[in-house]
Amino acid sequence: MADDTIDVGNVVAPAAAHAGNGAAATNGRIELYTQEPMVNWLGPLQLARTGLRTAVATTLGAFADPREVQAALMPVASNPPLQVPQEVAAADDPDEPYDPDKGGVWIDYLADTGDGWDSTYSMALCVSQPVTIAQPVPRTLPASRVLLLGGDQVYPTPARNGYRTRFLDPFRAASPAPVSDAPASDPEAPIAIPDAPWMLATPGNHDWYDGLRGFAQLFCNGKPVGRWVTKQRTSYYALKVRPGWWIWGLDLQLESAIDRPQRDYFNEMRKALKSGDRVVVCTPEPSWVDEAERVQREGRKALPSIETLTPRFRSLREIEVLLGEHLVLVLAGDSHHYARYAPLRATQASMQAPQRITCGGGGAFLHGTHALPDPPKPITVAGVKQHYTLAAVYPDKPTSRRLRDRAWRLPTRNLSLCGVLAVLYLFWIWMVQSASKVPSPMRGGRSVMEVLADLPLSIGDAGEAGRQVFWAVAHSPGSVVY
Repeated sequence: MADDTIDVGNVVAPAAAHAGNGAAATNGRIELYTQEPMVNWLGPLQLARTGLRTAVATTLGAFADPREVQAALMPVASNPPLQVPQEVAAADDPDEPYDPDKGGVWIDYLADTGDGWDSTYSMALCVSQPVTIAQPVPRTLPASRVLLLGGDQVYPTPARNGYRTRFLDPFRAASPAPVSDAPASDPEAPIAIPDAPWMLATPGNHDWYDGLRGFAQLFCNGKPVGRWVTKQRTSYYALKVRPGWWIWGLDLQLESAIDRPQRDYFNEMRKALKSGDRVVVCTPEPSWVDEAERVQREGRKALPSIETLTPRFRSLREIEVLLGEHLVLVLAGDSHHYARYAPLRATQASMQAPQRITCGGGGAFLHGTHALPDPPKPITVAGVKQHYTLAAVYPDKPTSRRLRDRAWRLPTRNLSLCGVLAVLYLFWIWMVQSASKVPSPMRGGRSVMEVLADLPLSIGDAGEAGRQVFWAVAHSPGSVVY
């Protein structure tokens, strides 16, 4: 834990700020933080609860879209683009790489956090302070001026104070807000921090499991998160980082459908772009992978089908068409690994394609990379086929395969799931065994066990044994339903 924290059982309390002359004891504060464990994703009860929440959120989300309410309360005219202060963002040449000695702005991207105290706190600590790296060249990366959250800030759902225990607590512990030297009339009032870093968030599917209510209360009301300040007013945003560079954050909901108010908002933001401006788009999911797999499926079919664009890619394509040559990078989380798809330079059309990066390593469990398409089939945007190659992944594919092969260890790591599966199989075998004892006219009035006992033990009679067992199961409604 950090030096300014006190471990109190299953909670952590930041020590009172040192105000001098004993003022800390009078004006300090103690915050209790719940240390949540990692989510047991394969736990039977957890699977049931998450599945139910997903079904409810998906069903109700199709009828009640809170983004419509946000747009009604915050029209485009009163929701201008955010802009990082230029005295911080200024640089000599926008085409030069970042150099802390020449100004500029450092931005961190973090997606798929909130899975447990240890991992979330570790990631929050990394993005809240300077980090020194030794290779390839020793250098110190500064603390970011803007922290972009790419979705799934809470797991498994926002229910039961999920945002507080799985997001707010570790982030506030990693970078606590200051304590005033003088007694405050309102202890809940935030302390103004000069040049406080910004925090902007894109909602993922888990953030939508409560209808976006918790997300809006946390990120769209100007409330601080430790030393970070939140600036956005809706679940989507446009940020002008510095002259010539923008970041657009999309909210594509559970079904990845872009709503009309959000489309109107980005149409207005498009008018603010100048010739040569470049835009980075943050989207909740790497839908281009699904689209490339859809194209590959179509290529294997003898006859074309009516299958169209994947729903998750359709809305993203609208924004890409709107931006045109301004778009240079599409950044997403959701998949818990790193994968960078770089456009091939074979044709002039492909040179206009953006880089596409999946960066979902924000503290959640790891997803494999061995099944990623390499190279993927070209996707089509604005009538132009974009050809890509898988330029970099983490973990690399051999490591991913080795990690996959450890699946046989599951019984030793998740006894509850294996116990439930064992009970289910036991009941099914019990039903089949009971059905096998019933005599049938198809077997000359004999049971399955009697027929199997008369069969010689040979490979040639294995098919007959299987046929007898199949008919026993087929004539047992309970085992079929089970």
